[in-house]
Amino acid sequence: MRGSFFNFKFNPDGLDKAALAGIVALCASIVVLTVFFRGGTTTGAAPASGFRGGAVRQAIPEEAGARIRQIENILNGGGNPVKAEALAKDALAKYPYEAEFYMLMGDVYMRLQKPVSAVAQYRQAVELNPDFTDKTSHSFEGGKIRVALREARRKLAALGGNPQNEGLKKAKSDIYYLLRRLAGSCG
Repeated sequence: MRGSFFNFKFNPDGLDKAALAGIVALCASIVVLTVFFRGGTTTGAAPASGFRGGAVRQAIPEEAGARIRQIENILNGGGNPVKAEALAKDALAKYPYEAEFYMLMGDVYMRLQKPVSAVAQYRQAVELNPDFTDKTSHSFEGGKIRVALREARRKLAALGGNPQNEGLKKAKSDIYYLLRRLAGSCG
């Protein structure tokens, strides 16, 4: 009895050969799809440039990525926020459709104690990249947006103001827009 189990012989017929060929073809197609449809990288690593804070975001031009890093280094290193503001404005003039620069400009305004201006910049960033308010996204920036909203509301309440003032209407519109976006974020 013991010898009969170990003496098993496999004699494949046509159906076995077809099943084996199908499994090999399926494995090959999985490898091809995995390699060619992951954004062109085989390691899964994000490119070094154009990604802020290690988050996986839409790739941006190399020069724009360098400018983002330069502005972030100034802000994070305790540098001159006025210099960062000038660099961010220059970058916005060159890349008006890059949401990263609007987010950085909002950061600069928060550093300069201008929360109402920061909220306007954050709104622009969110309009260009809604992932900034999506909790499930690596790009989520809801925490800093909430802080800016709280500060802006406090500043506007202290100012009081004329309800017919167009600047006040715009500021409140920006605040309520971002509050709606954050309230409706995924997660």
